[in-house]
Amino acid sequence: MKHLGNCPINEFMAQAMKFRGPFIEWVKATGADEIRQRMSDSLGDNPEEKEIAEAFNDMIAEIEDVCLEKCPELTAEVLRIATFTDSPDDEVLTMTEYENAAIEMYLNRNLRNFFSRYIRQSRKTSSKA
Repeated sequence: MKHLGNCPINEFMAQAMKFRGPFIEWVKATGADEIRQRMSDSLGDNPEEKEIAEAFNDMIAEIEDVCLEKCPELTAEVLRIATFTDSPDDEVLTMTEYENAAIEMYLNRNLRNFFSRYIRQSRKTSSKA
């Protein structure tokens, strides 16, 4: 499945600009960054692989719960943009396919770092208001 983590650079640049606003809004609405940070902090300095896998699964499950409960429409919009699905009318993908793409993108360290900068910049901008 095509997504931001596996597309050519020219497509990535254009899609990343479409993704930025909804993604920042989604992070704020879901509190996903706080969940991720709390899970990362709970791992400690030298975690076992099993602990990392369990914490990751817990984090994903908690973020999914928040997404479905608090802002399902925004979550769907962010997933559509990230997977180059232009509109709900074009959807032929299952939730599992979207979820797998989201996990692939999250596990891509370079992509995660790129979008983490969006979040950090957003925090700086919103704290100046």
